[in-house]
Amino acid sequence: MRRATLWLGCLLAWVPVAVGEESRLLRHSPAAVRQEVIAVIETQLVAIRAGDWAGAMLHAAAPLRARLSAAQFGEMIRRHYPVLWRSEPADYGFVRDNGRLAVVRVHVRSGSERRTYEYRLLREPEGWRIGSVLPVAADDRRPAL
Repeated sequence: MRRATLWLGCLLAWVPVAVGEESRLLRHSPAAVRQEVIAVIETQLVAIRAGDWAGAMLHAAAPLRARLSAAQFGEMIRRHYPVLWRSEPADYGFVRDNGRLAVVRVHVRSGSERRTYEYRLLREPEGWRIGSVLPVAADDRRPAL
């Protein structure tokens, strides 16, 4: 149980992404930013579906890449996020950003299972990278930050 909590904690807290004052400054992203953010998430999901953990890690923010090996990342996904591992193409909500932080809700399904995750991405020198993935409760209809 303790090991599962550790893995889940690593995934949910990939990067300490600010959600206070900075999140209030998020605005609907222009088309180019939306396309770039969605491409990063979709490319990582494709790698996850293929079991290409090293490829999936290329789209994670630097602090996560420094903390977990590709094998550890894969184990975490298989154990705690099987819907991502076996997902069909995702649907994306509005992308909001402030140039440093972007937030988007991603709706995934695997067979009859459906989940919504809030992806928070950080702008790094190489481009947008996934900083955290948080599950959204089924009854949470609030828009993403």
